[in-house]
Amino acid sequence: ELSANLGTIASSGSKAFVCELQGKTEAGTGSIDKIIGQFGVGFYSAFMVASKVTVISRSAKKGAKGHVWESEGTGTFTIAECATEVPVGTKIILHVKDTELGFCTPQVVERVVKKYSNFVSFDISLNGAKLNTVEAL
Repeated sequence: ELSANLGTIASSGSKAFVCELQGKTEAGTGSIDKIIGQFGVGFYSAFMVASKVTVISRSAKKGAKGHVWESEGTGTFTIAECATEVPVGTKIILHVKDTELGFCTPQVVERVVKKYSNFVSFDISLNGAKLNTVEAL
């Protein structure tokens, strides 16, 4: 799941989406510009402020083990099984560059989350407090 969802554009679904959308566009029922903002582009913008991103995740599937995904944003990533028990869910750790520490204050993080992710249907928490409080449609 981590490889499929956080991997390269070819395995993220974007390529298939573009091919399908091109077919619809040729048929006059779609628009190719709808790809903007899709398939993790926002996730990969984390590398604008982070030298490395670590994702620790465990699927809700029965018997699933936890895994850690890491990348320095250079086009490669590693995935390994966690050595310890991991709760169901996902934790994203940004290893913020020294030059970008201004983005790390709770006030800035809260403002950005509320502006861009308030309607995400999964809880986003900061220091134990839920930030996205508006119900998704």
